[in-house]
Amino acid sequence: MSSPMCSLAFINAILFGVQGNVQRCFSDPSSITSHMIGGAAAGAVQSVITSPMELAKTRMQLQGQHAVKTRFLRSTEFSHSYSGPTDCLMKLFRTEGTRGIFRGLSCTILRDCPGFAIYFGAYELFIRLFSNTDICGLMIAGGLAGIISWISIYPLDLVKSRLQADGTVGPHQFNGIIDCTTKTYRREGLKAFTQGLNSTILRAFPTNAAIFFTVSWVTKFCENTKDKFEFSADRNAQSLPLEENTDRIICFDK
Repeated sequence: MSSPMCSLAFINAILFGVQGNVQRCFSDPSSITSHMIGGAAAGAVQSVITSPMELAKTRMQLQGQHAVKTRFLRSTEFSHSYSGPTDCLMKLFRTEGTRGIFRGLSCTILRDCPGFAIYFGAYELFIRLFSNTDICGLMIAGGLAGIISWISIYPLDLVKSRLQADGTVGPHQFNGIIDCTTKTYRREGLKAFTQGLNSTILRAFPTNAAIFFTVSWVTKFCENTKDKFEFSADRNAQSLPLEENTDRIICFDK
């Protein structure tokens, strides 16, 4: 449990850090457009990290499901048995190289860039629509932003997951995003692209409500700590003995 928590904390730190810095680069950083562009940039950056992590998670989950069916891991049908995410990525690198580790990266970028643009844009829009932006309003805005974001990108997320799972059991079936999308539609129809969406939405609201509450609380805590530190530094400076330099005396008088 500690490993997923640390990785999620690291990813969210990158996500909100990049989004905030890109947003502040614009002449009007408070605009919805600035929030959305910052979100898109953050999505592109964090995709490079999340893609291999999600690949390892997908392979580990499939291995677990296969182990339940066959009652042992080292089956002749399963390509590899992994002891953990790091072992999974190492074995993929040995067999498929860098390309194997970043399988599904392009689809992850296509998912996360618009997804996080909608995510941050929707959150800012809800905050402005709510007359009362207390803790409850902040969490509702975050939860709704997460739901809207997931609904908009869920079909791409499904295609990404299938691409990353491809070849785990048996030969590869898909040649890319378009091929995977076409074959999925022909075999299962449009309903295939919404499989599991309900459970994702139910999970999205509390998760993203908690994320935005935590980020807002930590940001406010850091700002208050900074203000207290600066105030303490000013008091220490005032308590120093005055020198004969008149410029410094004038500065203190101000």
